Amino acid sequence: MNRRCTGADNEPGWLAIYNNTAAETRSSRSSRDEDELEQGAIARSMANKVEAVTYDQALGWLRDHQFDVLDAPGVSNRVFLKKYGVSAAIQRDEEGGIRLFAKPGYLIGGEIARLVDKGYQKFLKTTKTEIPATADHLKAIHSFSEELKEATGSISLYNEGLGTVSDRYMYDRVEDRDEAKPVRPVRPWEEKKSKKSGRQ
Repeated sequence: MNRRCTGADNEPGWLAIYNNTAAETRSSRSSRDEDELEQGAIARSMANKVEAVTYDQALGWLRDHQFDVLDAPGVSNRVFLKKYGVSAAIQRDEEGGIRLFAKPGYLIGGEIARLVDKGYQKFLKTTKTEIPATADHLKAIHSFSEELKEATGSISLYNEGLGTVSDRYMYDRVEDRDEAKPVRPVRPWEEKKSKKSGRQ
């Protein structure tokens, strides 16, 4: 004689188990959805509370954190900032906010140098000179840039947080590669090939 397992209301046992599991799943989903909605509301509330930093607020923060703040000659609402031997310039925008006028760079001979990456070495380049960038140079530029972002309320990108980002990348195997062949400079390894072919 075969016996069938039944649950409440004489429904088969397997059906009762299925119904209970489905109910628990729906309850779990509902709870999870409520949690996500609550977290989303909190995130939106926090975003609404964040206020844009004004130009005057940024200047106050920078002065409090030992930045030298110098008015740009002949221009109103623009200042040059200096710390760690690094300089940059910011100015007030039309809405009283902050606009970056000159990117951070190490000062060489009173000029803000641009950081150029040639693959094998980074260089500090001005209109008059170019010198190899040392670890101390890069550390100073990175520290200055991160503090400036904090002062102005700017977003710090992941790759920028890892270290100093160059202004230009001029790898010797890439530079001038897009030029027509007659205009491209002859590379050292290409000179060797031409000499070998000439001997044959």
